[in-house]
Amino acid sequence: MRGWWGGLAAAVALAPACGGSAPGDDATDVRETAEVGDDDGGTGGDADAPGDEGPDGGLDGDSDGVGDDGEDAEVGGDGDADDGGDGGDGDSDDGGGTDGDAAEVAGRIFGGTVTDPWAAEAPGGALGTALDGLVGAGGRRPTARVVFDEGIDRIFRSGGLDASVYVPLVGSIASHAVVMGELLDSLYVGDYDLDQYRLRACEYRATLGHLVDSWEIGNEVNGEWLGSGVLEKLAAAADVFAADAAGFAAACPGFALRPDEKAFGLALTFYYNGPYDGGVPTADNCWSDASHAMERWVDDGFAAPGALGTERIAPVLDLVLVSYYEDDCEGLQPEWGPVFDHLGEVFPGAALGFGECGTQVAGSKVAYVRRYYQGMDLPDAEFANMHVDHPRFVGGFFWWYFSDDLADADVYGGFVEALSGPFWGGGP
Repeated sequence: MRGWWGGLAAAVALAPACGGSAPGDDATDVRETAEVGDDDGGTGGDADAPGDEGPDGGLDGDSDGVGDDGEDAEVGGDGDADDGGDGGDGDSDDGGGTDGDAAEVAGRIFGGTVTDPWAAEAPGGALGTALDGLVGAGGRRPTARVVFDEGIDRIFRSGGLDASVYVPLVGSIASHAVVMGELLDSLYVGDYDLDQYRLRACEYRATLGHLVDSWEIGNEVNGEWLGSGVLEKLAAAADVFAADAAGFAAACPGFALRPDEKAFGLALTFYYNGPYDGGVPTADNCWSDASHAMERWVDDGFAAPGALGTERIAPVLDLVLVSYYEDDCEGLQPEWGPVFDHLGEVFPGAALGFGECGTQVAGSKVAYVRRYYQGMDLPDAEFANMHVDHPRFVGGFFWWYFSDDLADADVYGGFVEALSGPFWGGGP
């Protein structure tokens, strides 16, 4: 496969996106102050998608769209990223694009989502300590999927902030984990028009390109709450992240790539809402509009000849993920093998995994962690659906509440226990 993934998978682990079932407030009102409400979690049938905690105030970031130097996170490949984010051999002169070749995946991605990046500066260093405790076989580091808040950009400057505020925070996280950056949570995609989505991609790549190992360019993209023009927005973001230095300059006036930008991968997350079932609502699906059923949306947008996703997005993806919240789907336990087999056919050049999971129900958290992070190794009949045997399945999972649940010893213990299982390389 591409240099980025081949090098990264052998030595480190990646992390996952969340969204909501209805668009958020009008973009001009997003994050009127730097203080942000608590995460609510979940997507799908609930308008309360996970929101992310913002700064407590007083965080000063310059708004030059480039960002200050920070400690580089570990990354695979040869690390030569002088002019762009090549997803291939690390020589960014050819841009961030990839060749799309299928390849065996040599590693796993053990992921957790950091919805509150400011936790990296909390007294006691709980986030860093938790990540350090999840180093797996062969020294594979966990992947921290960092959620970048809506409105924190040059477009809206919510709370007076732009992407540069994240430089010290992501730099701190990168010293403990591989970093995946979620460009924008699904709940807020509808608040950005096409040009604004492209400009946000420009700003975040220019500002954090030296710290982020992979970019999630779209989150829960088939969700019914994202509004219209989603494929066009994804294609614009894909173009920005796949561009070489010259292409980036043309697409992103006013921004420039850092000379120390890393080689990086590109990820895309879909939202599982049950089978298409011929477009007929059944007890096994939880979509309202059949055209947004994940299977149908993928086929229409990424498998059809000439489709925008087929032509401009799929060829540059390194990682294709599935977000699933069973609480939003009546507790449905899908047979995941066929789901990932289908994705593997549509995206032959990408690794596959879960991009998000979790629950707000305190009494269910330990059981859910056990199902998703350990289920593939457990023989019990209730976990049979978790036994995915696709050769490019790498795990991921990206528990949405990772940074919220740091103080819950039982939940964290479930993550640690999972590492001893065969799937993660800790057992026979």
